[in-house]
Amino acid sequence: MPRKEGSLSTENPDGTVPRMDIEQSYEKALRTLKRGLRPRHPWGPKEFLFLAESLKEALTSQNEKLIEQILCLLQGTERTPEIFEDLLCRLLALSWPSSRIKIFALDTSTKYIIQRRRKLSLPLPPLYLKTVGLLLENPNPELKEWALRVIDEMGKEGRPLASHILKNRPRFWQMGNKHHRHCHDIIEMLMTKWGPHERVGK
Repeated sequence: MPRKEGSLSTENPDGTVPRMDIEQSYEKALRTLKRGLRPRHPWGPKEFLFLAESLKEALTSQNEKLIEQILCLLQGTERTPEIFEDLLCRLLALSWPSSRIKIFALDTSTKYIIQRRRKLSLPLPPLYLKTVGLLLENPNPELKEWALRVIDEMGKEGRPLASHILKNRPRFWQMGNKHHRHCHDIIEMLMTKWGPHERVGK
């Protein structure tokens, strides 16, 4: 029977999780980026399983360095296994990761959640919508800007977040910050795109 899109085998024949050198792969990816090229990782199920297990362990141990390395590697993969959806949602919902890590996670989620599900004609997970929406309450304006850009990437599926977006829009006195200005512009664009009925509660 053919394997379902995005599915993974679980382990090696001996019952162990396959291993790879994440740091070495990360350094190689950085060297590729410095040459102006985009890293491409044609990995299979075993490598993805190891990355998923490593990300899970990094979330438990609060290892931001390892999380950043894994997110970087995931950006260069050809496949986007479903196994990373819950892990990315969990990462975005946690309180301790830095805004820098959450921005990386948001960027990765556009590929592993939004684009993957669009390709398969699947709706976005409600948990993902809720988690991204809650990031609009974060005091870091750059993180809020990234959350809004991800909501824009969602297309019409982001419409349920309209009232929450308007509730957390920047105030006039915040417009001296470039990220707040970008947030304002993105919100105006979204409201125009979604139509006047989404402005209820403004």
